[in-house]
Amino acid sequence: MTGHRQPRPGPAGATQATPAILVAAVASLADADEAIAAGADMIDGSALSSQAVAAIRARHPGARLWAGSPAVTHVMGESPAAVVATAAVLAWLGTPAIRTRHVLPVRRAIDMACSIAGTRLPAITTRGLA
Repeated sequence: MTGHRQPRPGPAGATQATPAILVAAVASLADADEAIAAGADMIDGSALSSQAVAAIRARHPGARLWAGSPAVTHVMGESPAAVVATAAVLAWLGTPAIRTRHVLPVRRAIDMACSIAGTRLPAITTRGLA
């Protein structure tokens, strides 16, 4: 699902859209560890055993596990570049959550799109490029 979400109040009464949530689709405990380190907001544990889910909860007590929602858009593609480009467009359009196996590049694309859209501060600012 794509669409614009309702703006939320920001600093000094300004309004801004909430950045997209990155849901990492993982197949193992090691994948979950890597996804959390790469910046995933939530882990899709639907393909994991109950022991692996328990291990994630023990190893990462603050990690949020995805239980499924129709508001999540799964980003797929034949190449990582297509996945990243799709995620950037979806974040720009205001998709509430994006699910992927390519966590690090998609996290960067979401952050970049949200910085350009003005819904988050840029990671690095550079002035006077001359």
